[in-house]
Amino acid sequence: MKVVIVDHSHEVVLDPSRAGYSTEVRMLREAGHEVAVTQVHEEDDIIPTLQGADAAIAEYGQFTEKVFRALPNLKIVSNYAMGVDNVDLEAAKAFFVRYLGAEAGAGYHNPKTDFRSCFLSFDGGARLELMSCPGMTDREKDLARTGYIHLAFSAGGREAVDALTRRLREDGYEVLSGPRVTGDGYYESCVIGVEGNQIEITV
Repeated sequence: MKVVIVDHSHEVVLDPSRAGYSTEVRMLREAGHEVAVTQVHEEDDIIPTLQGADAAIAEYGQFTEKVFRALPNLKIVSNYAMGVDNVDLEAAKAFFVRYLGAEAGAGYHNPKTDFRSCFLSFDGGARLELMSCPGMTDREKDLARTGYIHLAFSAGGREAVDALTRRLREDGYEVLSGPRVTGDGYYESCVIGVEGNQIEITV
C-alpha cells in the first residue's frame, strides 16, 4: 500500500539512521508499506499528489468532496490531530496528562478573541488539540448520539486497562462498561471523562 503524508507541522524523518526517525514512518514501513512525504494543503495540489496513493495522512490538508471524487481509489485518510472544544481548558489538559500520559505543549492565546488552545502529544505520534473561547456552551452529551461518540486510547495490555479503569473509578469518574471483552473481540472499558466526554480504554 502506498501512503502519502500530505502535510505536517513537525519534521517527518524518513531516514532511519537519523535521530528522530518518525514513528509513523517506521511503523508503516515495518508493515510493508511505501511512504512518501509532501507539504501541500490546497485541494488542487492534493489531487495530483495523491494519484496512485491508497492512504493519506494529513494535518491541515483540505479533503473536500472534490478531492474524494477525484481520488476514487483512496481508501484511508488519517488526521494527525483531533480537536476538542473545552469550556475549562486547563482541567481538560490536566485530565489527559494525569490519566493518559499526554505531554502538553506551550499553548496559544489570541488576545483579540480570547481564543485559547493547547496541543497534547501522545506516545506513537497522535496529537489532540484542546480549544476554548468565550461564549462556548457545554450542552448535555447524550450517551447514544450521532457524530463523534468517544475517544479511544490504548493502555498497552489487559492489566493496564484494568488498572487505569480502577484508578478513574476511584477518583470519581463514572465507568459505563467493562473492563470486558466486546462482541467483536476487543478488551476495553468506557469511562465518562472530563466534561462528559466518553473515553474508551483498550489494549
